[in-house]
Amino acid sequence: MQGKVPFVLAFLLLISSCAMISTYDTQRQPEDMIILDRTSVSFQIEKAVYAADRQTYYIWEADSQFIHIIRAGRRINKIGGMGFDKSNFNRLSDICIGADGNLYTLDSFSKTVKKFDHNGQWLREYSLDTLQEPILMDIGRNELFYIFDNIQREIVVLDIEHEEEQFRFGKFQLSRPKQLTNTRNYLLIWDAEENSTMVYDTFGQLLQQKEGFFQIERGNFFQLGSHKISDEGSGKTFLATPKRYHTFLIKNSVGVLTTENDVIVFGISYE
Repeated sequence: MQGKVPFVLAFLLLISSCAMISTYDTQRQPEDMIILDRTSVSFQIEKAVYAADRQTYYIWEADSQFIHIIRAGRRINKIGGMGFDKSNFNRLSDICIGADGNLYTLDSFSKTVKKFDHNGQWLREYSLDTLQEPILMDIGRNELFYIFDNIQREIVVLDIEHEEEQFRFGKFQLSRPKQLTNTRNYLLIWDAEENSTMVYDTFGQLLQQKEGFFQIERGNFFQLGSHKISDEGSGKTFLATPKRYHTFLIKNSVGVLTTENDVIVFGISYE
């Protein structure tokens, strides 16, 4: 693990600089997917996110209220559990990473977003009293929060720092979304039951609906299969494995894949 750190940092700096000078609408042919880091755990994974600047995993344990924080191959903290303390949750429903590298958690019962630093130290709590049942979230451009309200069946865009609602969209278009991913220009919402992905722009206009579980990076649609990732445009496949993949997301040129007990972090090289 330690020997990989310089390479990982160099690769992340390279792809981050490329992302700054090109848009996700500028399509480039993917050449390969490169594993940057990986870790395994003894429990079943509900969701995992990764802070690339600190090479830190935040792994939500399935059927629990716990989040495990792993860095350099060891667990440095475990936060959560039922309760009303600052670091507790009543119904943990989503996690994501902010541009500042901090962890944000969504509690659908208390209708709050909690912010933690890279070591799991509680920093702040935000109220979502205007929502009825917030169950999914991600952070977009200008630190706006895109949150799915399960009762209203729509996406609510909030500036939670200033407690201001920006706009809403998607009402009656979404059934049972499982994952919400906000990239630079797009919002992708995956419905696990229907196995379909709704693609919106970040202003709320529905662009298309695709059959399957997709993420988008630099104009390329990548689809998650049971044992591989496929590029829709070229037909190339990547990261084939005998293990079954459960979830994936691609943000800021870094991808995160999960199996039942593994988290794989990867980058994408282009021709």
